[in-house]
Amino acid sequence: MITEPVQLALVVGVPTFAAPIIILVVTRLLDRGDKKRAQDREDAVKRQVEEAARLLRIATEAQAKHALEIRTEVRAVHTLVNSDKTQGMEVNLAAIEGQLAALLRLERLGLSIVPPISATTDELATIEMLRGKTAQLRAAIATRAEQAKQLEAEKNEATRTIQHETVVERLVQLEQGKQ
Repeated sequence: MITEPVQLALVVGVPTFAAPIIILVVTRLLDRGDKKRAQDREDAVKRQVEEAARLLRIATEAQAKHALEIRTEVRAVHTLVNSDKTQGMEVNLAAIEGQLAALLRLERLGLSIVPPISATTDELATIEMLRGKTAQLRAAIATRAEQAKQLEAEKNEATRTIQHETVVERLVQLEQGKQ
């Protein structure tokens, strides 16, 4: 049988010795639960960040695509306006060339008359001014034609880019659908 001092020692000693061990076990169990909850929260935040990044990328790509489409449309309108302006310049050039041809013919006729009639200084200045104006208009029309070619090339490139992005988006959707 167990004596009273041994019983007293067991009653006092066992809880004193076992309490820290029980506290340690309970604390570790609670810590595991906290760690699991913390890991779950981190995973949830990570998924939210990834989703936000994906949505931001999609929105940015959509805005870039929309900006490219608007730029293409603005350039098309600009081209139309410039083509009307260029057409007006061509009509003006034709009229000036007609005036210049008439003045040069009159000058030649005046020289073929006996006695010859010389063109006045003002008439010669007008002829030179018209020659200069025709040269300017030809250069401006050539510049506009080159700009129109560049705009058309940019428009074609923008269209190819948009088509390529659409194909890539569709491929990504198909790939995501497989998963």
